[in-house]
Amino acid sequence: MSITRRNTLAIIASSGLFGACASDEDELVTEAPACVQADADQPIDSHEEIQFATAKLLIEHNATEEDTGFQGFVDGEPWKRLEIYGPDGRLAMSAFAHHKLRRLGLTELFFETNEPPNAEIPIPELLESMPAGRYELRGRTVDGIVERGFAMLSHQIPAGPEVVLPADDATVNAGRDLVFQWRPVTKALDGTSVTITHYQLIVNRIGLPAGPGFGAETMSIHVPATIRRLRVPHELIQPGAQYEWEVMAIAANGNQTFSEGAFAAE
Repeated sequence: MSITRRNTLAIIASSGLFGACASDEDELVTEAPACVQADADQPIDSHEEIQFATAKLLIEHNATEEDTGFQGFVDGEPWKRLEIYGPDGRLAMSAFAHHKLRRLGLTELFFETNEPPNAEIPIPELLESMPAGRYELRGRTVDGIVERGFAMLSHQIPAGPEVVLPADDATVNAGRDLVFQWRPVTKALDGTSVTITHYQLIVNRIGLPAGPGFGAETMSIHVPATIRRLRVPHELIQPGAQYEWEVMAIAANGNQTFSEGAFAAE
């Protein structure tokens, strides 16, 4: 079980999921249109440059289900093309906006890789997919200006929080606030010392039909690492409803590990 915390935009590497830019027809294509391919063939390089406002790469680990994956986030001026280069200088990923969206441009982009079970792909093998080090993000804005950013990726992954309250699969009183409490995380999965800067608590009601918007009966809060006890207001908890929760430890290097569970309200 894993709570869906974000709405992601698929990464398009020379595909036409945004429509062909040489035509007004919104048809699904399987290859990059000529105008996008021509842009892709030209290196992102210019004397005029700006910086991405935010560039992040991190590892997320599920300590309960024992699966692991990578995540990335970029935010900046509207761009029509984005490339990410690894520490070895090789292209790791590219994304394009096509057709009318290409003229409008993209600003924020969050992506998440597959999170295979550690039993199938051990963490050391998974980490080979994205080496630790400094990654460079290069973009081209809708005005043709080069946009750059850098993100550091560490392979040190924090251990998962040990949640003391509530017990997993507990039945709780919907008329009372629900207390969450967990022990501090001080070690990484490899046994080394780790610095935790924040914890995150997410509580999400399950079983509701998905709507067209982002509305959901969800509580999500980040707190400093000094806080390890939080109350979920009873106003969120409805009798007869089922809920899932995550307690996330977020390390100074950006990597994060969560423990998860569920409860029912009566």
